[in-house]
Amino acid sequence: MIPSIKRRAFTLVELLVVIAIIGILVGLLLPAVQAAREAARRMQCGNNLKQLSLAIHNYISTHKKLPPGWVDAVGTPSSTLTSAIAGAIGNTGWSLGSAYDVTGPGWGWTTFILPFAEQSTIYDQWSVSSRTMRDVLVAHFATGATSLAGTPFVAPLSVFVCPSDTGPAVNDKKNAGAATWPMAKSNYVGNTGVLNPVWGMWSEGDGLFGPNTRFGFNDITDGTSNTIMLGERGYRKGYEAAAWPGVGLFGFRASGWGNSGYLSVVASFGMPYNTTKDAAGLDLSVYTKLGLSSEHPGGGQVALADASVRFIPQTIDRGLRFGNWNRNTFGVWELLAIRHDGLPIKGEF
Repeated sequence: MIPSIKRRAFTLVELLVVIAIIGILVGLLLPAVQAAREAARRMQCGNNLKQLSLAIHNYISTHKKLPPGWVDAVGTPSSTLTSAIAGAIGNTGWSLGSAYDVTGPGWGWTTFILPFAEQSTIYDQWSVSSRTMRDVLVAHFATGATSLAGTPFVAPLSVFVCPSDTGPAVNDKKNAGAATWPMAKSNYVGNTGVLNPVWGMWSEGDGLFGPNTRFGFNDITDGTSNTIMLGERGYRKGYEAAAWPGVGLFGFRASGWGNSGYLSVVASFGMPYNTTKDAAGLDLSVYTKLGLSSEHPGGGQVALADASVRFIPQTIDRGLRFGNWNRNTFGVWELLAIRHDGLPIKGEF
């Protein structure tokens, strides 16, 4: 007779202990995994800013100036819209005769650097050097199209998108002139300076990008390593991100706040990342869409005018108080945003 072998089974208590240990290990491991993934996303975001800043530098090498922040609307009517879109945007036109001798508003710094960011196909398809966004849209809708589907306007370009941002690829907060014409999202905006968010956004500003601006490195008297060129803006929490195709048909002075306005390509650098209060604690959340935000914990990244990329903590030294524009009271953040204040940076960043 073969003796039976008794096998000892796991008790319920032992099983629960093992499950608890596994749960603890997963709980410890998950934040580490998430942190590693965010580190990778942040690195890619920094690389995007680097590529964009290098594209701007290559643009400068060719044209001797930075690209305009955006092409503003000035002058007299110059074209008639087809009936396909006249009802949506009105029968008006503009003549610029400035940057590239194009007519009308539309293209931003984002569009002008396309050939230097390995996107010459789109630049050539739109004939940016000779046509306006208006011209491109008129030709598109003249074919009988009823939306921008299938056009570069809605094509997500990875170099313009921060991988940490959770917003949609086609930004429903920014459009080319009508609510039904959303444009592809961008998370990167040009520095238009430290401006009064109520009255100043359509002036030249003290940053690097404004309406029809053509600054050169010689205009950055504070030094390229002490002046911010580009920053981030996320989609969530009212910041509404940006749009890489540029400024829409209504993106001129009086309507800059609109969803087709200049906020598609630039931002006021009056407040640091993820901040809705000035240095005195005044709530300025009504101006959220003017500013900067990031999904990176603790702050966001910027590209300086020398093409270097830095992470800026949202707790950076600052001094701007709403209604007080005395530069002598500004902190490190505001001084980094101004190209020609002549003041020393009062601390590290």
